[in-house]
Amino acid sequence: MRLFLSICLSTFLLSNTAQNMEQFISYEVPIHMSAIRNISGEITGIRKDIPSTLLEDLTLTNLETSTRLNLVRKIFDKLKKGEISAYYVDIYDYYGPISNESPEKYFQEMIPHGKIDTILSISSFEPVYDLETGMPTYDEFGNPNYENVLSPYIPEEILSLTFYETWSINEKTNIMSKEVKGYTINVAAVDYSGNIIGTNPLCYIPCIDFKTKGKTLVKTIETKTTIKQELILDYNQVEIVNSRWWENTLLPEMRNFFLGKNEFAPFASPGKPLELYLSDFKINITSDFPYTHKVSFEEAKLNSAETFTEAAIDMNTGMPKYDDKNNPIYEDFITPYKESDIIYLEFIEEWFFDEETLSIQKKIKGISPAVNAVYNGEIVGWKSLFWIRYQ
Repeated sequence: MRLFLSICLSTFLLSNTAQNMEQFISYEVPIHMSAIRNISGEITGIRKDIPSTLLEDLTLTNLETSTRLNLVRKIFDKLKKGEISAYYVDIYDYYGPISNESPEKYFQEMIPHGKIDTILSISSFEPVYDLETGMPTYDEFGNPNYENVLSPYIPEEILSLTFYETWSINEKTNIMSKEVKGYTINVAAVDYSGNIIGTNPLCYIPCIDFKTKGKTLVKTIETKTTIKQELILDYNQVEIVNSRWWENTLLPEMRNFFLGKNEFAPFASPGKPLELYLSDFKINITSDFPYTHKVSFEEAKLNSAETFTEAAIDMNTGMPKYDDKNNPIYEDFITPYKESDIIYLEFIEEWFFDEETLSIQKKIKGISPAVNAVYNGEIVGWKSLFWIRYQ
């Protein structure tokens, strides 16, 4: 494992003198307002009715319906007219070196224009009916005839985008920026019972040339990315090295520098010049930055700890303490989160869309380290420690 990480760091983690650290990373962003996500952010279903109490929060974390549909329609239109090239999504069959400069090295096969309708459709086998009688037809052995039928996807069925990006961190300020190398458009993946079990990518669209200035697609959107790879064990409980290391993962050097205890790190940085906010107050979706509860570094630090209550123990006897009415006394204990506890990064971003090239680029406006939220020993969600507003 150490050898693998050493190879990854030397091959994939680029360090440009003392200016920037860079790493290639991919992650999925649900864009459909009705998408239901689990704790890991994976899409597991579609809401039929959205409670009004959730609507404002969902507007922050998903694309508003008309914005999403206009985006997908533009993508479909450009691809079907052959004005923009797309690539087969074969990244899971590729195990060679990843290049930040040349995404075509891992999305190698361009989709011929004559095949794009097939890619943007779902295939199913349907009974063949006689056009005159309307009755099913049978072969010479009495078996019903079937034919492969393509049903085009509609824009409403696009649930998410998977971004493939280069993240850069300025080593002097620890400010992060993103360059989108490309993205896939994704539809629901269903099991034999019709239950949604995730998403499937249809095609990869490169974002190499941002030829025009581009329009703001969405002024403020909040996304969440896992940055710590889960330990995967085989049947002998031996760790399996994930060759697709770029999925939802920051490599150790990149991760430790960004979350470490240097002067500008977001997790422990007294005297930080950037503004800090908590997300426990009502959001303002019309503002350039949605959170309004500004806090000091000390207040943010206090929120970066887990508080739990335990029975008070007498240090002399080692026995529980009781009050004058013989009720047990409880005390609150505060345990600060460690860098290793940070499982996610959340972002407040502005997205730009170039309609001519279908390219998407992003501007980070805020960032938040986040940890798993645990209740009675079970992971029930995640907790944003604090938000750092980028100026």
